[in-house]
Amino acid sequence: MKRLAFYTFWEKDGIVRKYVFTYLKGLQEVADKIIVIANGKLSSEGKEKLEKLGVTVLQRENKGFDFGAWKAAFEFLGWDEVLKFDELVLTNCSNYSPVYPFSGVFRRMENNLCDFWGLTQHQEVKNALIIAGDKDSYIRRHIQSFFIVIRQKVILSEKFSSYWADRVEAENLKQEICEHETKFTEYLESAGFSWDTVFKPKGEFNPSFYQATEYIDAGYPLVKRKLFNSPSFVWTDHTRGDTPSKVLEKLEKLDYPVDEIFEDLLGTSCLSVLNRDIHFNKFIPDNSSEDIDDVLKDKKIAVVFFAYYPDIASRYLPYILNLPKTAHICLISTRQDTLDSYSELFRKYDLDFECRIKPNKGRDFAAYCITARDIFDKYDYICCVKDKKSPQISSLIAESFDKQCWDSVLFSRDYVNNCLRLLYDNLSAGMIFSPPPNFGPYTSVGNEMSHNEEHISYLWKELKLRIPKEESELVAPFGSIFWIKSATARTLLPHNWTYEEMPPEPIGPDGTLLHGLERIWAYAAQNDRFYPVIAMPISLGEIYYGDALLQLRDLNAALFEKYGINLHRRLIDLIRTPIEPVKITAIKEPAKNISIKKIVKYRLMAKIFHGNRRKHYEKKLTKYLAKFA
Repeated sequence: MKRLAFYTFWEKDGIVRKYVFTYLKGLQEVADKIIVIANGKLSSEGKEKLEKLGVTVLQRENKGFDFGAWKAAFEFLGWDEVLKFDELVLTNCSNYSPVYPFSGVFRRMENNLCDFWGLTQHQEVKNALIIAGDKDSYIRRHIQSFFIVIRQKVILSEKFSSYWADRVEAENLKQEICEHETKFTEYLESAGFSWDTVFKPKGEFNPSFYQATEYIDAGYPLVKRKLFNSPSFVWTDHTRGDTPSKVLEKLEKLDYPVDEIFEDLLGTSCLSVLNRDIHFNKFIPDNSSEDIDDVLKDKKIAVVFFAYYPDIASRYLPYILNLPKTAHICLISTRQDTLDSYSELFRKYDLDFECRIKPNKGRDFAAYCITARDIFDKYDYICCVKDKKSPQISSLIAESFDKQCWDSVLFSRDYVNNCLRLLYDNLSAGMIFSPPPNFGPYTSVGNEMSHNEEHISYLWKELKLRIPKEESELVAPFGSIFWIKSATARTLLPHNWTYEEMPPEPIGPDGTLLHGLERIWAYAAQNDRFYPVIAMPISLGEIYYGDALLQLRDLNAALFEKYGINLHRRLIDLIRTPIEPVKITAIKEPAKNISIKKIVKYRLMAKIFHGNRRKHYEKKLTKYLAKFA
């Protein structure tokens, strides 16, 4: 059996990431020749590595999507050469693979006498129009086009070659899906060719998404990249949203290189989107832990502690005592009396610590990144902490926020051990910090950017972040307390920060460079291909979850009362899309006969519903108003 494969590649900057090479190496086990068609940019380094792998590289203009690329491959190779092969594999870079060797699915199809086959198929969905208003653009029953195997009977046919010769390039993605991805199977079937798929769908939803976990259990070799960076409603409108994280768990157990997935996702996706799909949230056990001698033998642990107030040192001592005995403490303050207060306490417990004084500029950020800059060169895992009073709010609220931040990094000895184990076992996990506060006057949940958009934009440019920029939703260590791997700071520290860059004291409660820096930590980590873990001890996480759920309940109740009971996403659409007032002129019937209640009802229904139901209410509104026009 001689097999040819066409693999379409696209990346906006032409970067060929590790997952591509893993896929192609797996494909080489079943294909004698592979043509990689690069649509658009291709880095010289990537091209060189591809050629060293032994594949043929065809770089072309970025047009025509997959089917345009495959057509170009036929033209590049020539039909005489194509006809020398028994089978042709059409595939692309939209999946991670192989989870299992490709040979497994080829063996399963050996005795199947169909003329062409694929891995998965999408059922027909008549009421789902790909192009609005085009009734012929419904989703047909088809082999999902990211992996199709064409057998020789089809390859030798005039119908197959004429399909590519006559193919009209799609101008946009919807047209590509409508005219090629969903109709290719139908075209070959109408020409008399039979087809099948290895894995079968259960319903009308995309099986490569919604059956991903069970497919993996059944030997499915692919995982869609978009599983992990689609809009969250893709999951929450139909499921409880655990598929992406469950898939990752399964891949880890199968020893698939999950770090390659994160290298790709962190370089191409907004962190907030990844957090919504994958869920970087963890409730970490705080009263039991495994032995971490291997971690401590391999990694050096340090704490950078910025302290300002000498009178609250005893508040933080229990946290410090939860650290491994080998941890080094770098204590920093702008005040000698604060250093003296802590030194007296630390000496009683024979802690390994040093003291450093700094100018009264830059607060915690300057302490971490200027005063203790060398700590990041000497140690592997660093816990960055600071004291807190927040005189602008009540001491009770400030202390509660302070406890939440500290509890999320140093709650107990077992909790600390488990944090260190998490960082050690997960190569792509780079930080651990608390979720944002959801009590008192804090409004960071839903208002993460606050008044710091200008500073975020400045830092994004200044640090040369090569990741998609967030527009409003941010993932950040509010409170500036976190665990961090030193390798996670490769983007942030080389800037060589100075005290002169820091805003002078006193600074405001928000909207300064320091508040922007507080929000940039996780994105600098992402730029180094690490993700943050938003964590809490289990015993406290239960309370945080309960409070958040009750807040959601109260918010829902108020919205239901105002807008009617509806799905979460529909409610948001209603709130963000105000109903425009209806202008009524040239009244035929007396104005007193107009029912404002009816107008509002029809307008509201037209906003809530979609498709035919929306059109129904739009027509009712138009017809009703026509009586008075």
